[in-house]
Amino acid sequence: MRKHGFENDLDNQLFESILSGNIDEIKRLVNSGANINATDEYDDNMIMKYLQFEEHESNIEIVKCIVELGINTNFEIEGFNCLFSAYLANRADIVEYLLKAGTSAQCISTDTAETLLDWIEWDIDFEMAESRVSAEWMTESEKILQLLKDYGAKG
Repeated sequence: MRKHGFENDLDNQLFESILSGNIDEIKRLVNSGANINATDEYDDNMIMKYLQFEEHESNIEIVKCIVELGINTNFEIEGFNCLFSAYLANRADIVEYLLKAGTSAQCISTDTAETLLDWIEWDIDFEMAESRVSAEWMTESEKILQLLKDYGAKG
């Protein structure tokens, strides 16, 4: 079993099950005492870490499962919640689900004082200017931007 930076083995097993997509095992581990809101050595919680994990494509069914099990989607690191991670994964479907589940669209960086909306608008402009993105990336990013606005995010 790989270590994922969580303090105890049960939480590391839970994250391994999240990565493998084993919903039954995720539920079993949480019912056995694994902490769905555990944070790793970088203070990422399980949903942030899952969405940022580069060795796989995030599965919305796994996101739904861990949200239903009670993960705090409004947990913040430096002012940003898991919507930032979902944006970085370029997954409008996951952003929409998280917003519908009650995740706050209005988060503000404690580092730079910019909102998530500001950050995404800047990122889209920068990536377009550098011609480094695909049409698919742009479409997803614009959907995410509109979803945040629809859910009350302000710049």
